[in-house]
Amino acid sequence: MRLLKKWTSFTKSDISAYVDLLPLPAFTVANGKIKSVNNEGLKLFGAQHVRQLSGLKFLEFFSIDSMQLVQSSLLNPLKLNIQSPECIATLSNLNGESIKVEMRSSNIHFNGNNGFLIIAQNKTRHYHLEQELVEKNHLIEKIAQTIPDIIYVTDIQTNESIFENNSLLKFLGFDNSVVTSNKWTFLFSRVHPEDVPKIRESAQKLQRSTNDTQFVETEYRILDAKDQWKWIYSRSRVFKRDESGKPLQHFGIAHDITALKNTQESLDEKVHELRGKNKELERYITSNRELEKYAYIASHDLKEPLRTIVGFSQLLDKKFHDTIDPEAKEYIDHIIEGTKRMETLVKGLLAYSRVDSNGLPFEPADLNEIMDHIVRDLTNSINENSVQINIQEMPRITCDKLQIRQLFQNLLSNSIKFKSADPLTIDVGWTREDDGILFFIKDNGIGFDMVYHDKVFEIFNRLHSKDKYPGAGIGLSICKRIIERHNGSIWLETKIDHGTTFYFKIPH
Repeated sequence: MRLLKKWTSFTKSDISAYVDLLPLPAFTVANGKIKSVNNEGLKLFGAQHVRQLSGLKFLEFFSIDSMQLVQSSLLNPLKLNIQSPECIATLSNLNGESIKVEMRSSNIHFNGNNGFLIIAQNKTRHYHLEQELVEKNHLIEKIAQTIPDIIYVTDIQTNESIFENNSLLKFLGFDNSVVTSNKWTFLFSRVHPEDVPKIRESAQKLQRSTNDTQFVETEYRILDAKDQWKWIYSRSRVFKRDESGKPLQHFGIAHDITALKNTQESLDEKVHELRGKNKELERYITSNRELEKYAYIASHDLKEPLRTIVGFSQLLDKKFHDTIDPEAKEYIDHIIEGTKRMETLVKGLLAYSRVDSNGLPFEPADLNEIMDHIVRDLTNSINENSVQINIQEMPRITCDKLQIRQLFQNLLSNSIKFKSADPLTIDVGWTREDDGILFFIKDNGIGFDMVYHDKVFEIFNRLHSKDKYPGAGIGLSICKRIIERHNGSIWLETKIDHGTTFYFKIPH
């Protein structure tokens, strides 16, 4: 504001004319009272005409707290020929409005009186904007201090911290009393040596950056107050440039990813372990296939010699039946019987080895049709043993039809073989569960001790003598292989003299 700087003599009309020409609110004060005021001044005081202000004391427009400031700054007659300092105070006008005004005064002499010419500016809007900005900055800082992530603004050239929230030092377990020098210099000294080049490269990228929306991302390790390595992921971009476009400051957010890195490291170890086990499994599968191939070849090649032994033994018995003594005939009978048992074992081994290699593609199958075929095939055995079979309405499943038929037939035959003296009843049913269909075959046969519940599925393992219960001990082993090929599981519940229930589940 340009003001008169000297005691100058004016008439009242000269003063009024001069004041009216000023574009800002202007008025004169003499003896503490308002004497003249321009149109902008009337608006400031909330008056329509100068008469409304005539005779009013200027200081009464200010609060008691501000009166002394206004008096000493604007109405000081001792400061001759000196423009008053800027005075900012709140003025309450005639309309009851509170207006923030910035004022300066100059001493003047008019109509024989000493007075003051005061020029003012309405700074209310500016003041409110400043207050709003201060409040917003306070709110932003409060939010920044509340956020658990590290927030920072740094000078790109000097690497000095302009702002950082409390999370920075809290994260590492330090307090301000420990860090007396530049925080970033201190923290940089604790970065893992292997990660220092990455941080320097990120800083260079920010210095070369021409795009303020492009973020530079970095992961690095830093030593905390307990001398433990913490992982940090930071994401920063240019925040401020000079007039030439040169980057001055960058803004960033850093996040603690130590737990994530530890989890990732643990997963990597698990993956490495699983890869090792996978290789071991592949070796096992290869070995198993070779064993299956060997079992198939061996059992296939053994069939012919066994037939030859049986055939020649029978011819020997037939040709020399009347001439050989009873002891020699008993030996021949043992040879024939043992060879037939061996042939049964070879057939079972051949069937066991073919479960995987000779399996058919899976396709939808109606188990009701399959059960009808099984019951027809077992008709003689069912009638001879007076068996009552109760079969629930069966579902459709996707499977190897021939193997599932063999599975049910083996289990039903097993129940019939190990029947008790009581009439045998077999119940066949199923329930649908979340992870598949659970089937059961329940009988009231002789049962056995549950301590052997795993052994019955082992190949060639028998719980009863072959004289009383003939067989090769392979049927249930084949059932287990079939279920495994269908990605299912099989188990049983049994009790001596109370029967056995076989369960097996086939996934959807």
